[in-house]
Amino acid sequence: MKDNTESLQKSLEYQKKLNSLIQRIHAGDRFDQLLGDIESDILELLDAERITVYQRTRNRREIVSKYKSGDDIKEIRVKLSTASIAGYAALSQTVLRFKDVYDESELKAVHPNLSFNSEYDQKSGFRTRSVIAVPIKSDGALLGLLQVLNKRGGGYFTEEDQARAEEIAAVIGQKFRYELKGTKSRYDYLVQTNRIKAEQLEELTERAKKEGSNLDTLLLNEAGISRAELGASFEHYYQVPFREYDPNHQIPSELLKGINPSYLQKQRWVPIEGDHDEVTILIDDPSDAQRIMEIQRTLPAKTYSFQVGFADDILRYLGQGDPSSGTETDLHELVGKL
Repeated sequence: MKDNTESLQKSLEYQKKLNSLIQRIHAGDRFDQLLGDIESDILELLDAERITVYQRTRNRREIVSKYKSGDDIKEIRVKLSTASIAGYAALSQTVLRFKDVYDESELKAVHPNLSFNSEYDQKSGFRTRSVIAVPIKSDGALLGLLQVLNKRGGGYFTEEDQARAEEIAAVIGQKFRYELKGTKSRYDYLVQTNRIKAEQLEELTERAKKEGSNLDTLLLNEAGISRAELGASFEHYYQVPFREYDPNHQIPSELLKGINPSYLQKQRWVPIEGDHDEVTILIDDPSDAQRIMEIQRTLPAKTYSFQVGFADDILRYLGQGDPSSGTETDLHELVGKL
């Protein structure tokens, strides 16, 4: 009974401190200016020695540190890749937790390319041990990453610590969405800009579900929304660039070698440009973590960036042809001789 009472008291005390933290975060103007004042509270809640908060930049292939504990290094830029802990957590949009980042076997168990860059430890004199890396998301869209370093008193982070880090990351996600002028859904920007009323959008959404039709198509054909306007709405939600179909664009042939075009057509993504060092993926839903994991397995590359596009445009890049003309284009004509 005593243990249960103590556990309940700790839980209530944690919730009280978390609620206070949430209020302070939402009351502040800019998160990066606020974090210096609330860092100690976050570290206490997470029982950690240090934190780094990264934010995604809309037109870049990386996440950038908006705040970090310590003044040894001013800024950290991390590419979305399978090579680093922060980069992989952001790329795969999955939570990672490690007992010892210097244990290569622990890292390789997650991904064979994963490694820990000890350069920052060497520069700062700080020795990283245990780590939690939590994607910062809002309504499904990736906006950044929270990285928690070193359990206080040694040892390693627990599942409870991870759950708390996820709670705090969710609060930061709400703040980032406001600062980045993000939206709550891929169509919310259309409502905000008075291109469509919320009631009409809800009606078309329900109709699309009932008929099994495509909501994008209904918005284009019946609500008078242009493709460019829809694309702008996608950008504000996913925080990645929108790309419309360009009949003159050629996909690098090396990116499609060994990949079945019918698989890409079904998955609705295409490697639109770049090479195996840096590849840009055009996909109709950049928040789909499962498909992003599939992309890593299907098309290994050092770093990835994402653009959002219409599903029918992706199919056109893959040789499905122009739906309005009824013609089809051979995939080999688009990418050159494979």
